[in-house]
Parts: sequence; C-alpha cells; structure tokens
Amino acid sequence: MKRLLAAFFAVAMLLTIPAYAVSGETDALTQSLADEAVKMLELSGADLNMYGYDARPADFSGMPDTYDLRQLGYVPEIKSQGNWGTCWGFASISAAEISILSEIGMTVEEYAEANGQPFDLSEKHLAWFGNSHMPFLETYPEGEYAYPGLENQAGEGIYNLKEELNGPNARYQSGGFMSYASGVFSAGIGPVDEASYPYTAADGSSSTASDWSLPEDARFALGAELENSHILPSPAQQDEDENYVYNEYGTYSIKSELLAGRPVSIAYHADQSMDPDAELNYLIDTLAAAGIDTTKEDLNMLFLFQAGECSVDEISDEVIILMMKIALIYQEGMTNEEFEEALSKLTMEELRAKFAANQSDEDDEIAEQEQELSEDDEIAALEQELSEDDEQLKREMAAELGFDYDELLALIEAKEEANSEIYINTATYAQYTDNTLADVNHAVTIVGWDDNYSRSNFVADKQPPADGAWIVRNSWGNVWGNDGYFYLSYYDQSITAPESFDFVTSYKAGAPKTVSIIGMDFMPSAAYPAARLDSFVAYANIFELNDFEATVLRYISVLGADLDTEVTADVYLLDSDAATPTDGVMLDRVVADFSYGGYHRIKLNHDFVLPANSRVSVVVSQRTAKDEAQVYSVPYGVSTNMAYLETYNAFMPEDMDTFLYGLGYIGEGESWVYMDGQWRDWADIIYELREYSPAANYIEYDNLGIKVYSYNFDELEELHEFDNTVPFNGVSMHVCSGCSYSVVEHR
Repeated sequence: MKRLLAAFFAVAMLLTIPAYAVSGETDALTQSLADEAVKMLELSGADLNMYGYDARPADFSGMPDTYDLRQLGYVPEIKSQGNWGTCWGFASISAAEISILSEIGMTVEEYAEANGQPFDLSEKHLAWFGNSHMPFLETYPEGEYAYPGLENQAGEGIYNLKEELNGPNARYQSGGFMSYASGVFSAGIGPVDEASYPYTAADGSSSTASDWSLPEDARFALGAELENSHILPSPAQQDEDENYVYNEYGTYSIKSELLAGRPVSIAYHADQSMDPDAELNYLIDTLAAAGIDTTKEDLNMLFLFQAGECSVDEISDEVIILMMKIALIYQEGMTNEEFEEALSKLTMEELRAKFAANQSDEDDEIAEQEQELSEDDEIAALEQELSEDDEQLKREMAAELGFDYDELLALIEAKEEANSEIYINTATYAQYTDNTLADVNHAVTIVGWDDNYSRSNFVADKQPPADGAWIVRNSWGNVWGNDGYFYLSYYDQSITAPESFDFVTSYKAGAPKTVSIIGMDFMPSAAYPAARLDSFVAYANIFELNDFEATVLRYISVLGADLDTEVTADVYLLDSDAATPTDGVMLDRVVADFSYGGYHRIKLNHDFVLPANSRVSVVVSQRTAKDEAQVYSVPYGVSTNMAYLETYNAFMPEDMDTFLYGLGYIGEGESWVYMDGQWRDWADIIYELREYSPAANYIEYDNLGIKVYSYNFDELEELHEFDNTVPFNGVSMHVCSGCSYSVVEHR
C-alpha cells in the first residue's frame, strides 16, 4: 500500500507541542507562525484541508441535478498508474488535460483529428520533478550551475531515504499532493507532452526494475503555462473537536468548477491505495530484478499456502520452485546458475519431498525455538527488560515533546482499525468513508455529479445520510470499477484538498510567448498555511535579473491561502544599492480579487522593458474579510524535515515508517515581510521562529510564493514596429504602429 503523502501530514505528526518554549511576549507575526506550526503537528485526525469550516451559504439554483464532463467529449481515455505510487500525478494531469480541452472547446476526437495525435500530457515528467530536488552546486564546475541565478536554491526540494537502497526510481513511490502539481507548474516545470516523456522506463517497458529517471535538462520544459490553481474548500471538514462536519459550500465550489469545465482533483481514503493488480505486478518486477520470473497465478497460490489455506500437496510444481527460488536466490543470495545447477540434480518428486521435509523441519524448528524461549526465564526476562527500556525511552521523549504517549498508542490503534474497514461496494463501485481517522492515501479526479445517486448503492452498513455522489475518474485502468470510474458520496468524510487547474490557452496577437518564470520556492508543499494578522502586513520577494539581457516584465504570480481575497501588488525597479524591497522606482500597481487560494497569475497594467542586471521587487498585501474585520495574510510553503522524519519513525509502527523529507533554502535578502512600519528579512523571521517555537523545528520553510514572468525583448522587436515613442511617467513608451501594442522602457 502506497500512502499518498508519506511524511507530509498523511498521518498527522501526532505531537501536541506547546506554541512557545519560553515565557514572555512576542510579536504578532511570530506568534501566528508558531500557532500554525502547532496546528500542522498537533495530535489530530488527518484533516488536511486548507480552510477551516466556514458555514457559507451555497446557492445551487440553476445547477443541473446531474452533470458529466464525459458527455461533453472532453475526457480522454482512462489511464493506469501501473506499479508506481503516482496517483497524485495522474489526478493532476487528467484535471489539466480536461481543463485545457474544455477551454479551447475541442473534444478529444476533434483535437486528435485536427492535430494528428491525441492531447496527452506527461504524468512521468510531473511525478519525477515533483519529487526531485534541485541539483547540487558541487555537481557543476564553479560558476556554471545548471540554472544561473538560482544558486541559492541548489539542493532545494524533496528527498527520499529509500533512494539509498532502491535508487532514483524510489521517487515514483514517494506519493504527493495536487499542491505539488500547482507548485511545480507555477515554476514553469511542465506540463509537457506525453510523447516527449512517455510513462515507460528508458527501455520502453513498464518494469519497475528498469530505469525510469529523467535528465535534469528536462526540468524546466514548459508545454502549457499555468494561469490559476484553485484550492477549493472541501465538503468534508472537522470542527474544533475534530468531529466531521459536512460543508455544503465545498460541494457548491466543486460543482461550480466542473460547470466551468475544470475537473477537480481530490485526495481521499481508498480501500487500496494502488490497484491490487498493480501490487502483484510490482512484486513480479521486484522478483524479476533478482532473476526470478513468475506469474500472478503462481503468486496467488503462494499467498494461499503462506496463509495456511492449502497444503504442500495442493500447490503446483511451479510454486514449489518459486518458493525455493525466493528462499535461496532472493533471500539467501544464491545465483541463478547455482540454483539451476542444484535443481538439475533433482527430480520434481525429490524436490517436492525435500521441500516438504524442509518445511516440516522449519515448522518444528520454529516451534522448538519458541518452546526454548518460553522456558528460558533469563532470555524472556531480558527481552521483557529491553521492551520496557524502549517504551520508557519513548515515554520520556514524548514527555519532552509535550504529548501523551498512551493517547498516541490509542490513536494509532484506532487509525489501524479505521483503515481495515471496507468502505466501497464493489458491486456498484460506490464509496462512502464514515470515519475521519481513515488515512488519506489516494488521489483521483472528479468529472461530474449525480444528485439522485441513491444512498442504497453504498455498503449496506455504511450508507451516507442522503443521496448524491461525485462521478470520479481513477488511474487504475479501465478494468477496475465502472470502466475505470466510481461514485463517491458527497458526504464521504475523507475528501481532502480539492484543487482545479486553469491554463493559458490563447495568446493576444503580438504578445511574447517564450517566458522565463522566475521564483525562489522550489520545495513542493503539501500544505499552504498563512500567518494572519488583524493589522496591515505586506510581504515581498527581490529578484536578481543579472543573468538576462534586456527583459520584459508582463506578469507576476502570487500564492493565496484564503477564500475571497483581495491582492494588491506593487512592482519596483530597485536602486543598485537598495536595502529593502521599496528602495527604487515603483513601476506598477495591480489589484485582483480571487475566490480561492492557490497560485494566481496577474497581468501588469503595462509591459516593462528593464535593463540587463536589474533588481526588481514585488510587494504584495492580501486581505480578506473575516467576521466583519479585515485580516491580512502572508501565505508560505512548508514541508516536514529530517527531524520530523526521525521523530515520526521513532513512535510509529515499523510498517508505517516514512522516508520523505524536504529542504528549503531562504537566502539573506530574498524574501521580506513588512509590519509595524519596518521591513524584516524572512530568513531572520524563520530563524527567530525556531528559537521561539519547538514545533517550527520540525518544519521546513521556503521563500515566499511570488514570481515574475520575464520575456525576451528581442522577440518583441521581431513582432512589432516600435516606430512611435511617447513620454510616460518620465520615461518612454514605445508603441507599435501596426497593432498599437505598447511597452514602457526603463533602460
């Protein structure tokens, strides 16, 4: 079973850590950041939704009872994630594909006919780079880093300890979230065509034993430009006591996105986090890598034998040989040649007899050892002492971290029980999860709904409180479910992190197309918390454009973490000796309103030509109305770090160990926050936060989520005749005589 998020909040850290380590007052920003750190790590269920419960009115008038994007022709054929834990990538890519086809108004068939090939984006490219950190500086000669200007972000991203044993392919087993996809896309990393990076190994096979890596120079390939990601409120929320609350506004929001032609990817609890057939394929590939060829039929018989459901006499010769191979080749290290040589000296009857004798001897030996251990009071006492010492150590560690160890054990047991329950009716493929403790372990895509889908279609003893279900696209091929689809109740208590994607599908005539998206946050984030303050606060990034020729700024993008937010952004061309983000000339101010959080691209009022070696800043303030008061927010990306991983694995059962952690680098003078009349460096803020809040030491922070979009001025000069120059705010505006396209020059 491949968990969706592994270390990144799949199971909450289960720590109730105090918000501060020392007594005394602190500033409102640090306290807000500390409170958010505690929320991310506190003892809780797995409510990963970005917004708390908000009983907003939901107006369903005018919405049809049923809606299905498949009927409009925008939904491609079902795909299969195969043997990898890449459900999040498939959910995100299918949402992107359908959104783009819907926006350009072409069905799957129409697109294929017009372009000679189907519209197909690469899940492999997204899955690989979503879990691949930026390259290290030391792997390049001095001054020749792969991405000039991003040296401070070298090494930033996601790490997987399993790579030490399993190699880079482990990245496809890492899991992820749709917020990974929006973070990757917003940085100009994909999506790209499937034909460029098909979902196969380098040798064209689907074997997990083959090489699935991608070259580093494929990272910033860009086939479609993200315009907006919409992080929606979930229908499944938790109240202050962590009890499930149905959020009608979440259902309304998902339906609204679907009506706009944008499917919604979600995470939820699946009875299996991978197609059971794919689990077998993965085991077959693992054995094949050791030189052991087998079949699903033989493996299923082996499982029956191991479960004691059949005797040695009932299993086939092939399974006898398979079991001997696993024991001698896979476990003991015998070579295939040595095994084949030994096998050639025995008849099948002799081999079967030898196997039966060995099995009997092994059973007797185990029984004898167990008897000896039970009779050896000294050994039994030592084992008991070691067990008690280990538990005492954990209890002492738990006390230092501020949580109740017995409460943790009870929660783990409750979660394991919740995970063992059956929530899907495989006769109808209708699911309703009625337990908030069930792990969020799979990602899928909602493509429609049916208000009249009967609650009687769900598991008999787990029927939802009312009719109504989402039509959901899975990534386990078209053999599973209803031709690859299933129904998920509106009231499913595990629905988490709904998100949709909106891409640029047309360009204004004469506008530049070759874009460089410049940002400093390359650590994919499973969640986007925000510091929220009642008084004015702004934040900023300073960008060095010293590796570009004369460049044109046309767009910026910002990360939002609240509903119904007004964003104000000021763009500055900084002085050469600027010490803060406002030390320079303000080029532009833009104001935009967004219904949902996520990454949002904003068009500047004018295109600005800036000189080479420029420094620019973008200063952002976000405010939203909450309880009739204005709240200002500073959203940021987070991951869990190595300290979290080590602590998590110390307390969780071995089969729940996790291997993922993140690294984010915040350079001096890169990100800033303005409050109480002064600018503060984000790097200093995080340093001080970790001194103040124990919880923050388990979290990895990144630069703030602001980006600028840079275009090459030479391309514009090829597209336009800038033969008309007029004064503009003390500088020059060049206007094309052919189409009136204008650009403001600050060179």
